[in-house]
Amino acid sequence: MPDGIEIYFSASLAPGQREIVEQSIASAAERTRAEADAARERAVEEDKLHDAITARLAKLIRADPGVAEALEGVGMRPFKAKDRLRLQGPPGGGRDHVIPASPTDSSVEQRLPPYDFAWRWHHNGGAPPFSQSGDQRGRLGVDARAGGGVAGGASRFVHAHIGVGCIVRTDRPIAVELFAPRSSRHSFAIGARGIGASATSEGGLETTFMKGGQVLMAGTFPLWRRRVSGFSENESVRTGFTSVFPGGMGGRIDPGEYTFNVGIWAFADYASGIGSAGVQSLVESSIIEMRIHRRD
Repeated sequence: MPDGIEIYFSASLAPGQREIVEQSIASAAERTRAEADAARERAVEEDKLHDAITARLAKLIRADPGVAEALEGVGMRPFKAKDRLRLQGPPGGGRDHVIPASPTDSSVEQRLPPYDFAWRWHHNGGAPPFSQSGDQRGRLGVDARAGGGVAGGASRFVHAHIGVGCIVRTDRPIAVELFAPRSSRHSFAIGARGIGASATSEGGLETTFMKGGQVLMAGTFPLWRRRVSGFSENESVRTGFTSVFPGGMGGRIDPGEYTFNVGIWAFADYASGIGSAGVQSLVESSIIEMRIHRRD
């Protein structure tokens, strides 16, 4: 299992099923990390000219004690993160059952909390989130903070994922459609003050359907992206819990055991430049149910 990945299993899962889950989460993490690393490499290339200009300005500014002192003062006033994890949501404890099928379905299987497993991980090279919470009950939350401009901000970027999943079994070839209704909210606080200072905040929902380490279906649903730079005013946005029903995934599958994973992610990054910057990115989601529609 790669570093930085945590998985929590239901006691009902057999060793072979746990291995399937480990393969799926490790593969999903590797895939997402590779995509994020490539995006960061592109950003570094794009920022080379900007960094060269900032370095030249920094040299000129440091030669003027008055200007240098003023900019130091700008970087000494961190703003307070105004939000925290609430972890609201419907209680677990219901029983999984098969819903009466429509004429086009062979069956509709409804999975309720607690789910078969829960998982969490953050990107290599980055810092862990300021706080996170989530277990098999499906109440998920991640609070990612970066930069000295926000209380509790990490000195590196933060890109964290957390979620739950269930095992899907079939003994014959079938078509499946997968849904995971949820109640979600998000917030962010962001600011940058100084020459070359910037901050980026992102977050969203994600889902995958996998067989071992192979991704068969996947979806990412960004909730927001905000970037500020220069001498910007501190900005914050907060939403309430809202029912979210992302479009389902579907396809034909062969006999075997699969993993259906749903989760959330938050990203926070910054550059101090000649000044300071900070960002808080917060996402919460309560996974109400996981539904598998089966058709022959």
